[in-house]
Amino acid sequence: MTNVAELGSSKGRRPLNTYVPERCAALLVLLAGACSPMVGEERPRLSQSVIQPELKAPLPVADGSPPTQSSENPGISREPPAVRDPRDPTGPRTGAPGSTKGTISCGTARCDASTHDCDWDVDNRQWACVPQQKGVQIGPHFANCDDASDCAASEACCLNTFQPASTHLCMPRAHEFCRMEVCQEGGAPCPRGTTCDRSRSVDLLNDENGIEGVCRAPASRATCANKERCPQEKPVCVMARKSNEPPTCEAETSELVLSFRAPAFGCTRQGDCKAGESCMFGARSQSAFCGKWKRDSFNALVCDPGGTVPRLPTETELKSVCAADADCRKRLRCWPRVELPWLGALDVTPREPSDLH
Repeated sequence: MTNVAELGSSKGRRPLNTYVPERCAALLVLLAGACSPMVGEERPRLSQSVIQPELKAPLPVADGSPPTQSSENPGISREPPAVRDPRDPTGPRTGAPGSTKGTISCGTARCDASTHDCDWDVDNRQWACVPQQKGVQIGPHFANCDDASDCAASEACCLNTFQPASTHLCMPRAHEFCRMEVCQEGGAPCPRGTTCDRSRSVDLLNDENGIEGVCRAPASRATCANKERCPQEKPVCVMARKSNEPPTCEAETSELVLSFRAPAFGCTRQGDCKAGESCMFGARSQSAFCGKWKRDSFNALVCDPGGTVPRLPTETELKSVCAADADCRKRLRCWPRVELPWLGALDVTPREPSDLH
């Protein structure tokens, strides 16, 4: 596995392990995403040339009440809003006036991307431009780019999800930590065959203004009711609110998809995805999408169980998931799901009993 200390940008950025709290750096290598969103203890001095306005008080914290269950379909739960960490940013980062070329929107200011990053200043509760200094610890909500024009020619501005907080980092497009490429109108163009999707279906770093997007190829079309593929304009298969009704195909930007009120699947079979991509479940197992899958990923691959009993894996599945791991090969199964007859999760064990419901 790549050493995270070697992931610094070729244009003189700090190594990746300086962008996260010290307590998390070692965990990144092992867990690729399980570190705490704590803010680093040491922070660089704010740029004296940037004046930031005082922001409004943070949003109220959710009461933490337990999820309630839909009376229409027991398989769909309605969860309360996530509890807000009081240290999290509360104001928009995007929307600063001026050109995005070579600059990073940072509240009401723009940082020179060749010398500064944008970080949330916890003490003063505002976005701030901070000098790029090797070895300096800064918080988990930050950007050292907001489109590829801020990066070296061989790099992209990547939405990085190796930790709970969202970050924008310059790194090679093919790197395992580059989940999606960040883009915006007026910035660097997306790679050939992709366009800048600003549908807000991806959680970008404090982009309340809806300015940023991600470079995407045309959406894959999920197999849905009656084993028919969804049309291009409505490529997502959404489970019905009532258990006796069939699923429907919906647009990626539809309120039903974006609200997470029902399980939504961008794919339900491996054949729904384009070459080089795999159909995998999301972290909460209530959705599936096409993307680059890694063997040490926490995302279970989609499989066809062929029935209601866990199916033994094929040799191809064993090689993909387990390689030479004898214990994995012994325990791997295609676990049936209840949403669709052909939908299963390829895993060594179901993570939770609810994962099969």
